[in-house]
Amino acid sequence: MREQTELDDNQQGELLAPLKKHEMLFDGQLGHWKDQEAKLDLQEGAKPYHACACNMPRCHLETLKAEVSQWAAPTFIMHKKDGSV
Repeated sequence: MREQTELDDNQQGELLAPLKKHEMLFDGQLGHWKDQEAKLDLQEGAKPYHACACNMPRCHLETLKAEVSQWAAPTFIMHKKDGSV
């Protein structure tokens, strides 16, 4: 949090509270749905629509392919300071 030089101490505290409360949501990992199984009703004969992803370096294409489905909407990858995406 101290790296956020554009925020004053009070603003950093306000930001830190919900981040700590929901720390598992911001750990940089993909989660797993553990609630009721979701069911999507599709029209008979519906075909997957795959929109083009935003331009990105080729080195991240495998990450993108691993994280999106055939029904994917446009997406982009955010680089983190530690080099992960």
